Amino acid sequence: MASTYPELFAAATAYSGVPAGCFVSSSGQVDAWNSTCAQGNVDQSAAYWTNVVKNMYPGYSGARPRFQIYHGSIDTTLRPNNYRESVKEWTGVFGFDANKPQTVKNNFPANGYTTDIWGVDSANPLGKVQGIYALNVGHTVPING
Repeated sequence: MASTYPELFAAATAYSGVPAGCFVSSSGQVDAWNSTCAQGNVDQSAAYWTNVVKNMYPGYSGARPRFQIYHGSIDTTLRPNNYRESVKEWTGVFGFDANKPQTVKNNFPANGYTTDIWGVDSANPLGKVQGIYALNVGHTVPING
């Protein structure tokens, strides 16, 4: 939704998800189950994922919503590689290097979690992109509102 309707959201959170556009199936349906994606067998560049997001709303040039990604390290439904792909996607949308978070918080927001943050500035003290990776957590990542 944040990719398709960016003008409607100031911020969005994905819990145990996949990158926007990853579930396009071999039949061309955008909301069909895609085992290649779910199993974490998709490995694309940040530029690829950024283009996927931009092509969901061609011509849009306004602000993009801040984005937060939660994922568990032992998710067997949507494998952990989807976390890395989602981070590449949203850091790419904002022009950040996925491998160089501005801030890293260990054991935050809970013990065993690592929060990487990109895009902290006076207008975005919590950053534009947050990636929260939870060790020993499966598909149901507890909500930390």
